[in-house]
Amino acid sequence: MLAKYIKTLLEEGLPIEFFIEGGRSRTGKMIMPKYGLLSMIMQAYREASFDDLAIVPIFIGYDRVIEEKSYLRELEGAGKEKERIRDLIKSRKVLRKRYGRVYMI
Repeated sequence: MLAKYIKTLLEEGLPIEFFIEGGRSRTGKMIMPKYGLLSMIMQAYREASFDDLAIVPIFIGYDRVIEEKSYLRELEGAGKEKERIRDLIKSRKVLRKRYGRVYMI
């Protein structure tokens, strides 16, 4: 059903933006990207449903990780803190701080 919808969007010439979401976990372990949506788009292209296709890969990288203090505590043996709504409200202050540059390639 989703593949059919994606094919229709592409036939109409509408843009689709999505993120495969590969990268690294907080522990530094590689996380495998999810290729499902990309494979649906490639299948629609192979079926010649539309004339052209442009894929623009984008990487967004950060100098610092916002959760680095809690991550360091976890590495020292502390348990992961449970997320709370109060922390979400407090996070506005954190997001105003400068954490280095963002690189988009």
